[in-house]
Amino acid sequence: MKKFFILALAIVYAAFPNRSAGRQRGILTANQSITILQNIRALSVSIITILRQAIRSKRKIYKKLKEDYLPRLKKYEAQLEIFGDRNSYSKTDHDATFMRMKEDHMKNGQLKPGYNVQIGTEDQLILGYTIHQRPTDTRCFVPHLEKLKASGLPKPKRIIADAGYGGEANYLYAHEEEFEALIPYNTMRKEETRAYKKDIRNVSNWEYREKDEQIYARRKIEVESVFGHIKGNRSFRRFSLRGLEKVNIEFGLGAIVHNLLKQAEKNRLFQKEEKPSRKLFSQRFFLFKKGLLGQPLLSVV
Repeated sequence: MKKFFILALAIVYAAFPNRSAGRQRGILTANQSITILQNIRALSVSIITILRQAIRSKRKIYKKLKEDYLPRLKKYEAQLEIFGDRNSYSKTDHDATFMRMKEDHMKNGQLKPGYNVQIGTEDQLILGYTIHQRPTDTRCFVPHLEKLKASGLPKPKRIIADAGYGGEANYLYAHEEEFEALIPYNTMRKEETRAYKKDIRNVSNWEYREKDEQIYARRKIEVESVFGHIKGNRSFRRFSLRGLEKVNIEFGLGAIVHNLLKQAEKNRLFQKEEKPSRKLFSQRFFLFKKGLLGQPLLSVV
């Protein structure tokens, strides 16, 4: 508006070139009247043009805001809500997080959507499992044990895990919960080398105890073999369902199957009954087959 006011003053000033003489005479000539009308008309046209340009510019901004910025803002807010405390998610399964898998056929570190499965075992029986959206094992240690504690199972006296779980937060949690934790940190193997021990810059080294090493060696027998059975022998390498809740149920069923098969194998190995003779086995099989076909079963004495 300030620009319009300055422009109007300039036009009016130009419209009265002899304003002093006009006051003295008190009249305007015909040429002066025509000039004033032309200047007023030009001023009106200029003001209308400027207003139209301003309105057009504001309409463009409003249209851009309505059709582009606001929908994009809603999209970003929805994506941030899906992210949660993660840095990625899959468009086909919003609960899945992109992780680096061990099965990298292209050998280029591909990221694939998946879940981080944690299990606790005793004598190769799965005592508890948790499904996590975090790609690293370090941040899964405490939530996994918290769920195990909430399940009502007896509190473990000793926790054995690999270096992927080594971290100050996990060590403090183990100390607060008062159970022994055999969890090496990620540079422990390096610090046990001769070159590291001879390095004058390293002032301290962890004490080595052979008993703990033997206990820690059982981790490979306990947990790794269970994952080997599930992924190798059972061919359970990918989830068939989508969503955290459904994936949790799917792996739970797989854990139940593993425990049942493991217990059945133990019962078979420790069974002390003598094997039935081949003839008696064939009679039982024959009668059982008859029973499946609808005929009455007969007992064999």
